Amino acid sequence: AIQLLVAIALEKEVPLLKKKGTFKFKLNFITFTLPAPQGNLSDKDVKHLLDNWIKRARRKYNLGSYVWRAEVQANGNLHFHMITDAYIRWDHIRNDWNSILSTTTLLQKFHDKHGHWNPNSTDVHSIRKIKNLSAYFVKYMSKAHKDGERKIEGKLWDCSKDSSKVRLPTFVLFIS
Repeated sequence: AIQLLVAIALEKEVPLLKKKGTFKFKLNFITFTLPAPQGNLSDKDVKHLLDNWIKRARRKYNLGSYVWRAEVQANGNLHFHMITDAYIRWDHIRNDWNSILSTTTLLQKFHDKHGHWNPNSTDVHSIRKIKNLSAYFVKYMSKAHKDGERKIEGKLWDCSKDSSKVRLPTFVLFIS
């Protein structure tokens, strides 16, 4: 799925926010975190939050192709890494993710501790200047489960339907 996403992603020109001009964009790498301890939210509940973000991003930003992976942080919280070819401004990603988190007690817990409602719950990087994107992403997204780390309930990763339904050609070698 990662190799397909890298192969089909088209380079786009995106306007700069504060300066005149554009920059070239192909893929981005997004990390979604929780702003407070996961507590009694199950991994399934947290994945449902990501599903809601994906549905919203499809409607608002035309999110199409993506691959995500769940990982356990050192603090025990589930978090997600996502690769997508859709350009979405970092502040829109964070605002939408925090809006979805507001349906839980996570933002209230964050506010009680820090006194504001806008946690730095996402990290977004445009991917440029990496020679072998597929190898980089596969290595990053297929990290092994660490000893002593809690097991993740349910799916460890998923991808957009366009990435999962495509069948790459197979080759058969006949030796005579």
